[in-house]
Amino acid sequence: MPSTIGGRADARSRGLRTALQGAVSVVLVAIAGAIIDTVTPGAALDWPTTGATVAVAVVTSVAAYVQRIAEDAKATRGAADRAPEGE
Repeated sequence: MPSTIGGRADARSRGLRTALQGAVSVVLVAIAGAIIDTVTPGAALDWPTTGATVAVAVVTSVAAYVQRIAEDAKATRGAADRAPEGE
């Protein structure tokens, strides 16, 4: 039966890349919020919205990790089912 260690490393790598992409998105949203705050006098940066954006980035990266693990497990099971007997 094939090992899933490579699949876990791949999932971790993809999860980290997704987290990085989410972090970049959060920074861009924060910059946009700061610009809007500057353009609209008296308006404050909405921290609850920024926090929700951070939460979305984290949940997205965790979901990417879990999905990759699930896809790897499914592919491993499928390969084991297709393997000729005696191997």
